[in-house]
Amino acid sequence: MLFEHIFLAYSDSSGRDLFNGETLGFEIKSDFNFEKFNTLVTVCISKCAMFATFAGLLFAKRCLFVVAERKVRTFARGVGLVITARQQLAANERGLLRKQAEQTKSMRRRSISRISLRTTMLAGQARSALARVFLQHTPDLAPSRRALATTSASFSWFGKPEPAPAVRGPITNKAELIQFNAAFPDIVRNLTERGRQHLEVPAATKWFAQVLQYAVPGGKKNRGLAVSQAYKYLAQECTPEGLKQAHLMGWAVEMLHASLTVAQDALDGVQVRRGRPSWPVHCGLGLRAVNDAALLETGLYELLKTHFRSHPHYVEILELFHDVTHKAIMGQVLDIQARSDASLELFTMERYQAIVKYKTAYYTFQLPVILAMYLAENNDLELHRQAKMILMEMGQIFQVQV
Repeated sequence: MLFEHIFLAYSDSSGRDLFNGETLGFEIKSDFNFEKFNTLVTVCISKCAMFATFAGLLFAKRCLFVVAERKVRTFARGVGLVITARQQLAANERGLLRKQAEQTKSMRRRSISRISLRTTMLAGQARSALARVFLQHTPDLAPSRRALATTSASFSWFGKPEPAPAVRGPITNKAELIQFNAAFPDIVRNLTERGRQHLEVPAATKWFAQVLQYAVPGGKKNRGLAVSQAYKYLAQECTPEGLKQAHLMGWAVEMLHASLTVAQDALDGVQVRRGRPSWPVHCGLGLRAVNDAALLETGLYELLKTHFRSHPHYVEILELFHDVTHKAIMGQVLDIQARSDASLELFTMERYQAIVKYKTAYYTFQLPVILAMYLAENNDLELHRQAKMILMEMGQIFQVQV
């Protein structure tokens, strides 16, 4: 029926063709509604146009998608090639850096091995000498403490050391102790005679001699003897002149120890020192004996100037004495503060270790051995650093045993 209606749209009501004038072979019914037919045709044409437009848009969109997808794939392929190239370059660079780092580590390990070997030998020598010196001059220690002072297991931080080379001489035998003590009268004479030259006060010079003779030579002389023993181990050639300098340097250390002891006895009111009345009690000055402590300290620098002014390490020796003295005084300050605090808040392990480190370990263990290294012309800074570290641990063990 639709084709019939469409065909009739091109003819008039009498059935004549509107285009060629020929008569059609049928008649149009009288009730045919041309307006409805025209509306229907218009709607159909509109829908067909809309469909065609929509189909065209879909096709265009699909084409755009295809083109865009191709461009994206091409771009991604290019980016992937760039990323791959960069990754390869980065991998090569990392491999080169890793190789260089391994070479650097290998060189450092070889260097550390050489330094550790030398330090091991030095530490074994210094440890053996100091342990035997302190052992021989501490006969009152219990057997367990004597074993602790000599066994290598007590130095666990150092591991198993290399065997120390053979000693060039006996350790602090009676002959050497006599030689060490024999040097002290000359020291007293030189210091007091120099005082007479510069001070027109003989009473003060005489008093200085009394302080030296009473406060310095008493005790076990561990610190002073440690200088000569360490020097015998470290010196390439132990000459009589070198040993004499080591004895003089040892007495300088003993004068520093006496200065600190007199000051501490005066401040703390100590009555007995080394089995006899302390110097403040003996002289009857009490707290005023602090001035004698300062007198002893200035005397040791006079001793150094007299005998070591021409030594190549004279400046380093002076700086070492100044530094150790300052640290010992700081340790005394910590000790005084801890004892004056009634709340016990300062009684901690950290505080105790700091007091031991500053008040005792520096000038009792580090000072003698480092001075011996200077006398033996040992200038290796790395050996000095590692020796100080080991000697500090030895000082803490010694203080715990006391």
